Amino acid sequence: KKITFFFLLFASVASVTWAVYSYLYVKELDNNKKDSSNLGDPSKGLEKDNRNDASDDPSIAPSPSTIESLPQTMTPNLRITFSPGAASSDITDSPFSLGSEIPISSPIFPITFPPAPLTQPSFYPSTIPTSFPKNHPTLVPTGSPVTTPPTNAPTTGRAASIRKIILGISDIDKLNDGVSPQSRALRWIIEDDARSLSANDPLLVQRFSLACFFYSTGGGSDGYDNTWRYSTNWLSAKHECEWVEVAENGLARGVWSCDNTGYVTKLQFPQSNLVGTLPNEFYELRSLAYMNFYGNSLSGTISFMVEKLTALKYLLAPRNMLYGILPESLYTLTNLQKLVLFENELEGSILSDIGGLTKLQELKLAGNKLDGTVPDSLFQLTNAIHISLEQNDLSGTISSTICSLWGGYLSSFVTDCATSPNSSSLPEVNCPCCSSCCDELGVCVQQRSMDAITIFP
Repeated sequence: KKITFFFLLFASVASVTWAVYSYLYVKELDNNKKDSSNLGDPSKGLEKDNRNDASDDPSIAPSPSTIESLPQTMTPNLRITFSPGAASSDITDSPFSLGSEIPISSPIFPITFPPAPLTQPSFYPSTIPTSFPKNHPTLVPTGSPVTTPPTNAPTTGRAASIRKIILGISDIDKLNDGVSPQSRALRWIIEDDARSLSANDPLLVQRFSLACFFYSTGGGSDGYDNTWRYSTNWLSAKHECEWVEVAENGLARGVWSCDNTGYVTKLQFPQSNLVGTLPNEFYELRSLAYMNFYGNSLSGTISFMVEKLTALKYLLAPRNMLYGILPESLYTLTNLQKLVLFENELEGSILSDIGGLTKLQELKLAGNKLDGTVPDSLFQLTNAIHISLEQNDLSGTISSTICSLWGGYLSSFVTDCATSPNSSSLPEVNCPCCSSCCDELGVCVQQRSMDAITIFP
């Protein structure tokens, strides 16, 4: 009987203990779920993610840490509270009561549970999804954060596309050297220009060409007077047609005008402290009809690429330091009405091709180093009003065919057809029909009265 009694007592205690621990186990699972939903311990959340992934996706094997956390003999992570002063013998009778909390890693005596399922019981309500995304968040970033660049920051695609376009008009070595006007203009277009044109913008080449002009004529140089840059809004975010300053007297400096499509047609920089050369890219301003660079310090040659300026009517660059010959391509600009280049250092001869510039009204090449003879083809300039060729090294006789221009619009024709009073040499040019003749000292004397010249309306 005693054996039976103790057996039944042991069985009863075991049954009660089993029920209590089962209840606590389920309650602990519920607490863990709530902790996970409330952003509890990140490591527990990750551990649950891994466990659920292993159960939901057969292609993912449980990690060793997951397997170790699920032994056949469970030792649940329980929190048992003891009443102060409770004896150990009272634990089985009243194991849990309000009081000081003492965490333990295992119960008082081992209890063997059946293998725990890898998934949560389906009967137990849960606010946590039974499966988790396969790409788990990590506590440590796996790489640099991805940020969106500002709108005016260069992107590889845009920069490469713009560079490809610019390579069609600029020398690659100049674009690559980092300090040339071309390189600086390209960098400004790609990195600094707040307008941020795309490679497909039809005005990209124009904006780049004007930037090259700025950097080639002293813009951006240390110690250089850049007042015209700021007063004309040059290299600002505004459209190129707004890069202009209008003085109180109405005279403009900068981009004087554009056509209705936004292409520059007039550039005016009289006495603006420009110094340097006109870059080849300047001649990409294909719609340019008027350019006035009077009284600056521009040097270099007139490029053969001037032939690209087919719309050019006024080429005004007197009192600079241009040198070299007048290129043959200059004579192809059949729309030219004024070619004014006096007081430079141009040399060579005037080609007979000048006769093709039939719209020319003013031809002013005085004060250079031109030599040779005055070509007879000059008589073809039937619209000429002013021709000044003095203070050069020209020679020969002006033919009667050229003198026939007096029957047209011509009002002044000046050459080196005189000598100083104390000189015993003959004049360099024999001109029976010049309105004024100048000597080797630059003194000019009027030869005929303008009143006697008939000017056709």
